[in-house]
Amino acid sequence: MDLNKIQLPSFAFKELFNNCVIPIPDIVLKEQDPNSPIPFVGQNKKKITILVKVSNADFLTDGNQRFLTDILLACKLNLTDVAIINLYKTPAINLQMLTSIFSPRMILMFDILPSAIQLSAEIPLFKMQKLEDIIYLCTPSLDELETNSVLKKELWLQLKQIFLI
Repeated sequence: MDLNKIQLPSFAFKELFNNCVIPIPDIVLKEQDPNSPIPFVGQNKKKITILVKVSNADFLTDGNQRFLTDILLACKLNLTDVAIINLYKTPAINLQMLTSIFSPRMILMFDILPSAIQLSAEIPLFKMQKLEDIIYLCTPSLDELETNSVLKKELWLQLKQIFLI
C-alpha cells in the first residue's frame, strides 16, 4: 500500500485538521427554513440561487452534494452562501417567487430550462446572461457535468468570469 495514494473522506479532514486557519463550516443539507413557501437548503448568504432537478433525493444526492461543494469551494464559496431548490420536488415555482423570496443576484440552473421558472429569455448553455440585475447561467445536470470533462471545463470557464477567479 502506497501512503501517497490514500484517499480520505471529506469528514476526516475536519477531524485531522480541526485547528486549521480556514474554518470549515458544519453544513447539513436537511436544515431548511420552515417559514419559506419554497423548500430550500442553504442560508443564501451571498444571494446565489441554485436550481436543480433531482428525482431521487429531497434536494441533492450525496454525489451531487460532493460535486457541488467542490464547485463552490473552487469559487471560494460554500453551501451556506447559496439557496438550493429542487424543482423536481417543487415544480410550481416562477421567477417572481424566486426574486421576492430569495432576492438572487445570481441564478444557476442545472438541467433547468429558463421557461421552467417562467423566464421568457432564451439562455444558451454555458452563456452567462445578466437580465434585470440577475446573472443567469444554464448548464447540464450535476451528474452530466461530473462525468464529462469537456462540459466541466465549459462550466469552469463561465464560473471564473462570474466570480473573477
